[in-house]
Amino acid sequence: MFIRGAELASLVDISCAQTVLLPDASGNDAVVKVKLFDATEPVAPARLIWPTDHPVIQTAHAAPSPSADVSAYFIPDAQVSGPGASPRRDGAYLYAADVLPGYLREFVMGDIDAKAWAPPGVSKAVNVEAAFALIHYNMIYGHWLLEMFPKLFVIRDLLDAGVNAPIVLPDHVPGFILDFIRLVVPEADLLRYSPSTEHVAAETLICPGMFNVDYHFNPALNGKLDRLAAHCAQVAPPARRWEWPWRRAGLRGPQAPRRIFVSRSDLPPSYRLLINQASIEAIAVQHGLTVVRPENLSIREQIALFSQAELVVGEFGSGMHNTMFSPAGCKVLCLNWISEVQSRIANLRRHEIGYVLPDDGQPRTFRFQDSVDRYTIDPTQFSARLAELVG
Repeated sequence: MFIRGAELASLVDISCAQTVLLPDASGNDAVVKVKLFDATEPVAPARLIWPTDHPVIQTAHAAPSPSADVSAYFIPDAQVSGPGASPRRDGAYLYAADVLPGYLREFVMGDIDAKAWAPPGVSKAVNVEAAFALIHYNMIYGHWLLEMFPKLFVIRDLLDAGVNAPIVLPDHVPGFILDFIRLVVPEADLLRYSPSTEHVAAETLICPGMFNVDYHFNPALNGKLDRLAAHCAQVAPPARRWEWPWRRAGLRGPQAPRRIFVSRSDLPPSYRLLINQASIEAIAVQHGLTVVRPENLSIREQIALFSQAELVVGEFGSGMHNTMFSPAGCKVLCLNWISEVQSRIANLRRHEIGYVLPDDGQPRTFRFQDSVDRYTIDPTQFSARLAELVG
């Protein structure tokens, strides 16, 4: 998992670039940024449905969540290269806390997973006047939702303002990324390149902000999520046509369910495994929840499903991060705890949230290891929690 080279990569933090107006953003010799949304007052923490004595969960709900500006960075004479479409200039990787997640900075500086983000030794330049840098190498669905998908709204605003540029993508991106792009910016051109033999050289590379710093979201994202969710719900197939995608996802009936259990049973093995998953799902069904497998639905259908949910329950992971599209007041119950991310989504979207930890009381968090960390959820506690929520 750790790939270490002879020399550590160099990285330049561009966060302190000069702020200019959009008409003055191109044609500069230095990096500049255009501010699209101002930071707001801190966002109040989401209500915990049940008190907890676990310190990490307490900390996530103890204080308001800070907000940051949302900007787009305009970088002259820059390159995009490697499997992760990494932005570089003068041989150094470029970073800003509102453009890339903090762990990526650590990975670059520590030369961790270098095969995933480093450029090839020799490659052919694909020259372009301007381009948008959208993604990074961690294209897991949940990371996409939090760290890259919000940039599409910045690109949407810039396209509407007359900034015409293609979106740079390596030729191997998952299909769901293309589906999101078609949904938010359907008219955007895509500039594809082969990471093993090519890199993109842009006279101006535009790096949009991700509407958050350390997953503390700017509330301006709410309106954009609400409009997208409403659009997907309105243009979803008529009721008689809902039945086939729901059945494909393991559902029944023509209408989108309002109380859902997000299952990971069809997903490939991960670093953690809920070993009594089947019995937990059965308890959820007994309490009137519908088991859903979002990966079996189209992106439009997933957004429509979560946008109408009043209760979302499931194991902490990418599927639960779809509550980004759930309305204010939605109740969220997470099994396990991995990070503050789900709580910070709840802060943004004004959800009520609760956690049921593994029955030994220890969260199963991410760490580099080859073995699978198995755990169980206490069925009695889970059933009692659900009874409170649906009662």
